[in-house]
Amino acid sequence: MTVTTTERKPAAEKIAVRCVDSDVHPVPKSGVLAQYIPEPWRSKYFTNHPVGDQIYYDAPDYAHSYAMRVDSFPPDGEFAWQRLQGHVYGNGIVGAAMFEGVDSFLRRCRAEGSTVFIVSHKTEYGHHDAARVNLRKAALDWMTGQGFFHADRYGIPMEHVFFEGTRPEKLARIASLACTHFIDDLEEVLSDTKFPPGVTRILFSETGPADDAAPYLVCPSWRRIEESVFDDRA
Repeated sequence: MTVTTTERKPAAEKIAVRCVDSDVHPVPKSGVLAQYIPEPWRSKYFTNHPVGDQIYYDAPDYAHSYAMRVDSFPPDGEFAWQRLQGHVYGNGIVGAAMFEGVDSFLRRCRAEGSTVFIVSHKTEYGHHDAARVNLRKAALDWMTGQGFFHADRYGIPMEHVFFEGTRPEKLARIASLACTHFIDDLEEVLSDTKFPPGVTRILFSETGPADDAAPYLVCPSWRRIEESVFDDRA
């Protein structure tokens, strides 16, 4: 991994900024997490900044550049969450469960005679998975176990599942399939300027878009998705 550093120039004025995380996460009780954080990061960051502490930030060296402070990198230059991600989408996928409402939605699609395609941006192997588990095969195995391809469940032909290596390839696949609706949980996919026109875009999210002019509908549940796709919202 290559890390490029740029010397920071102190800002002429320090401005107090209140940082608000828009995601909602479980928070451990005070003092519980610190024992699991290795040094020197525990002393340098965690114990020095109490919850809600006001710090000074001479912006914009993070949000606009998508950079990370070099001194916060682990020694190997990699990230534990990336290795965890490789496990979750690989061997760990057997423990995954479908969201509530997906079963009803897929059964409704079959009852209505709607053709279902699954188009996923998924690499064949995780970048930091030492086990080298084939992520696409793991996903297919999981879908098989959930009855996606069974004639007595959802009856989706396996050849209707497409794994693409890049987002442009995913968007091209959606266009080639002439989809009428496409559901995704990533705003950047549905907001992409290359997204095929004429396709109704649905974002599966509990929160709405920051932009009121977003080109997609937001549905917080699969029940709402079903209602939107089949126009039967009560």
